[in-house]
Amino acid sequence: MLIPILHVATGIGGGGRLETWLARIPTMFGAVTPAAQLAMLLGGFVIVMLLRAAVLYARDALIDDLQGDFVARQRSDLLGALARAPWSRAARVPRATILTLLGTESGRVRAALVAVAQGAIALASLLVHGLLALALAPKMALAALAIGLLASVASLPGFARTGREEGTGTGRVGTYLTAIAGNFLAGLKPAYAENVRLAFLHEFDGIEAEMRDSGRRRRRARMRIALAMGLFPAIAGAGLIWFGLEELALSPALLIPILFILARMSHPLSRLNLSVRQFFLNAPAIEAFRSLAADLVAVSPPVSPHRPVPEGPIAFRDVGFRHPGGEGLTGVTLTLPPGSFLGVKGASGAGKTTLVDLLAGILRPRQGEITVGGEPLDEALLPAWRDGLAYVMQDPLLFHATVRANLLWGGLIADEREIVEALELSGIASLVAQLPEGLDTVIGEGGLALSGGERQRLAIARALLRRPRLLILDEATNAIDIAAEAVLLKRLSALDPRPTIMMVAHRTESLAWCDRHITIADGRVVSDALYEEPDHSDA
Repeated sequence: MLIPILHVATGIGGGGRLETWLARIPTMFGAVTPAAQLAMLLGGFVIVMLLRAAVLYARDALIDDLQGDFVARQRSDLLGALARAPWSRAARVPRATILTLLGTESGRVRAALVAVAQGAIALASLLVHGLLALALAPKMALAALAIGLLASVASLPGFARTGREEGTGTGRVGTYLTAIAGNFLAGLKPAYAENVRLAFLHEFDGIEAEMRDSGRRRRRARMRIALAMGLFPAIAGAGLIWFGLEELALSPALLIPILFILARMSHPLSRLNLSVRQFFLNAPAIEAFRSLAADLVAVSPPVSPHRPVPEGPIAFRDVGFRHPGGEGLTGVTLTLPPGSFLGVKGASGAGKTTLVDLLAGILRPRQGEITVGGEPLDEALLPAWRDGLAYVMQDPLLFHATVRANLLWGGLIADEREIVEALELSGIASLVAQLPEGLDTVIGEGGLALSGGERQRLAIARALLRRPRLLILDEATNAIDIAAEAVLLKRLSALDPRPTIMMVAHRTESLAWCDRHITIADGRVVSDALYEEPDHSDA
């Protein structure tokens, strides 16, 4: 716009179609002197640029919102599918896959959307510049558009192919590297103790070398395409100048704006090619999100109307479940009256954890039935059943957060008095009181600021805050010394009202506080104080 405005203002080099249009505009508003015409034209230029800035800001804000919403939806859909999937399927999803998708792959999803948006912007820019060029010099504009389309058709397949190959490889290698790093961090202490740290480093270097070599090949192919695209504008520009001067006999005053417009078109054309490559580079991340979510949704049970949990005993009737490796349970029949305290023992792999997981509803029986108060523990009963359940594992789940946040994790609501009571019951109240900031002290990743026994006590306190009807302790006190454990179990046994408690333990001293003991061997209950042979119907 500025060059034709200068031509109109100075009267030098004018006479072209664009200058004629610009010269008429001020006179339409009564500006007849050269100074008034120049002021009006420059004012119009400033207004156009302000409007352009406003449009660009609105465009970028809209694109940013669309990208953020889309990425958030992919994450939410994936985690929702994972949360609703059966445990047997969710447990098979590698942790590294989930972490990579929620981390680096989320960034690639956003990058794919950026590529789509920039491609659309480039197309719109090409359309506007093309229409303007057609209005000024139709034949030259058509020639330039034909050359640009030819270049795009020739280059786009190469950009798409190399981008997709690189994108697929990047996602796969990223997941693998995350898995290696996770294993290294999880096993950092024994790796130091056993001096095998360099083995992790060797594996990491091998993957890095493979990624570097494959990436180098793809980048070389992309560089060759980019080199050709870089030479093309210079050759095309020289040809267009010759065509405009010799074949179309355009005046320099018209040729300069036309060339400037066509030069401006080269940028969105390059941007379009780059957007295509960027989209295909990052599109595999979107596919990975949707593929895993669809796979999890496909095996998720249908939503059933929820039922409240009835009062009454928990009963296993000839229950069986076998894992793919062959371990599990067979023909388990037992009854847990409300408020009973059951101890479970057995060798490693005997089926104790399978029994616990069946009771928690994490696994579903392959044979037989589990009932609560006479009603089957099915999909309609499970939501309310899990609301009234507290499950404490040997290695409890704790976060890099305060003691209070760890206690109230999962949406628990409790006042200060209830928190202190739970801490006192678990025997950790005095320790928490001595921490630098009490309940608001950060305990580190996984509760590393605490000992193993203290972590277990904190997890038991959190379980008590749930006010459960069923409390499962899966080796949840094995890091606490025998004397302190006895005090804790005595307090749990004396709870009024007392929840039904199932405790898996190996120590005889731990099981001494239980009302009833069962022993599991080879997937069967082989010892039970209330277990009768051969008729199990009244067990």
